[in-house]
Amino acid sequence: MNVGDRVRAVKDLVFAKKGNKGTLKLAYSRGFDIRWDKNVGGWGNIQLGIVEGFGEFVNESNIELIENTQSTKQKYSVTVDGNTIRVKNKQTGNKGIATCLLDDTFDFGFGCKLAKAKADKDYKLVRELIDGTYEKVAKELVSIPKYKVGDKVKIRCDLGKYDRYSMYHDKESSNSVASDMVKFIGKIMTISQITDNKQYHLKESGFNWNWTDEMFE
Repeated sequence: MNVGDRVRAVKDLVFAKKGNKGTLKLAYSRGFDIRWDKNVGGWGNIQLGIVEGFGEFVNESNIELIENTQSTKQKYSVTVDGNTIRVKNKQTGNKGIATCLLDDTFDFGFGCKLAKAKADKDYKLVRELIDGTYEKVAKELVSIPKYKVGDKVKIRCDLGKYDRYSMYHDKESSNSVASDMVKFIGKIMTISQITDNKQYHLKESGFNWNWTDEMFE
């Protein structure tokens, strides 16, 4: 059986009853995710196009093929094994694999698109997808403040009263130096909190002022 095949339950299942019909949506090594034709009280999955109540996982031994006109028209077969998606182009026999790193969020749609591009040997699309991911990650990394809670920083000796200083990761995120902040010039201080706008509170100055990267040496 393949994704897209029309099947019928041969026995009562967790949700569906014997005789219920549905369409196979995703293949695993041990069975399939299926979208039943009617609400059986199961689960839903937006990425697979399964409305809430219509989804269920089934073992192949619990269903029988009733028609495969859908699968003969379908160009690709898709299987998922853990965090790995495998796509096979039925017309050429070429295969593509996309694996999600353990510390990343599994994205079925992106994984299918990447594996399918590999199966089709569309290397331009593969590069665009990968570069797009790297760009997204790079932007997220750039938005992270330079210092973390607990870090020691030294207040710059030339800190100017009323002058404005920015964060390194976002030049539009800035703050001016209040008159009472200059008394800390040259002192070693401790990052105690990252504020909502990703500036800093320092333990020694309390929550009275927000400090920025350019205020430190």
